[in-house]
Amino acid sequence: RDKRKLVTNHDAFGYFAREYGFTVMPVAGLSKNDQPGSKKTAELVQTIKAAGVKAVFSEDVANPKVIEEIARATGAKFGGGLLSDGLGTGEGGTVEGMFKHNVGTIVDALK
Repeated sequence: RDKRKLVTNHDAFGYFAREYGFTVMPVAGLSKNDQPGSKKTAELVQTIKAAGVKAVFSEDVANPKVIEEIARATGAKFGGGLLSDGLGTGEGGTVEGMFKHNVGTIVDALK
């Protein structure tokens, strides 16, 4: 339970966090258009280090470069991509498939 920290591009997983006991640490706000400034990013890097976050995740609708840079700066691993804004394709083409993909990606990265 102490590893249940979810760092993503945007604050899109509040429902998931509440249900499964995660603390959400978004890089930006709710909107895809919200982009973090260098000051906020630097503060988040320090917070992630202090919290011992094991993995950070990118969302399918966001550019993963910021998350990948945060992973490098903090020593957390890049945990992969999550489906956050509608259904994906293939396995993620249904609500059940999207949920299975996200849970599987998160669990694998936090092992």
